[in-house]
Parts: sequence; structure tokens; C-alpha cells
Amino acid sequence: AGGKRYTHIFNPKSGQPLPWRGAGVTVILPDATSADAFATAFFVLGVERSIEIAETAGIAVMWLEATAAGGLRSTTSSEFRRITGTGGAAGE
Repeated sequence: AGGKRYTHIFNPKSGQPLPWRGAGVTVILPDATSADAFATAFFVLGVERSIEIAETAGIAVMWLEATAAGGLRSTTSSEFRRITGTGGAAGE
């Protein structure tokens, strides 16, 4: 719309669609409905706040974000790393 890309997720405060920012969120939980709900909420909240919540609640989450150089940056919670067996420092 108007030369801008938007996501299918709406900001609950403004009622406007969130702008596309080259990001995706994956959440691993025992049921798909909860995982989908958390992934949507985390997308609205952004990387830093969602990782903070995930660490407190023990939720497995991974963010993938496009970088300015055209690559991808991943940010994961410690529970995601535990479940998937991936290493790395916190948030990487």
C-alpha cells in the first residue's frame, strides 16, 4: 500500500498493520494454538521485549531478522537453545 510493505499482524494499540521489517518469530510450545498466539504477541512486542518475557516464562522462541547487509540474524531464548540443542551465547 503506497509503496510500503505491511504484515498481516495489526498493532492492538493503533489498529494499524505493522510495517514489514524482514523478521519472523518461531515459538515452540506443546500446542500449536498457544505457540501461534505467543508468536503473534512477540512479533508485536519486538525482539528485546519478547526474549525478556520468554526467558522469564521459559518459552522457546527464535527470531530471524533481515540485516542491512542482506543476511539473517537469529536471536533465541535459552529454552529454544535447550530444546533444539543449539549452542551459542544468550540471545544469539
